[in-house]
Amino acid sequence: MPDIQVLGEVKKMNGNCNCYSTSNSGRGFLTKAEKVEMLKEYKEQLDLESKGVGERIKDMQKQTEGNEA
Repeated sequence: MPDIQVLGEVKKMNGNCNCYSTSNSGRGFLTKAEKVEMLKEYKEQLDLESKGVGERIKDMQKQTEGNEA
């Protein structure tokens, strides 16, 4: 029986970037090492997204502060 939690995570990753498609490879079951690697890559993307959001918040705060002066 496939690991339901990891399959759900793979589906989420598929929807976000279309880069983890198991259907294109014809494989339905991934090794634990493949799952770990995919989750590491996904975490890296999330970390970058978080950094970008933080930068945007700082920029918006600077603009707000400039308008109040």
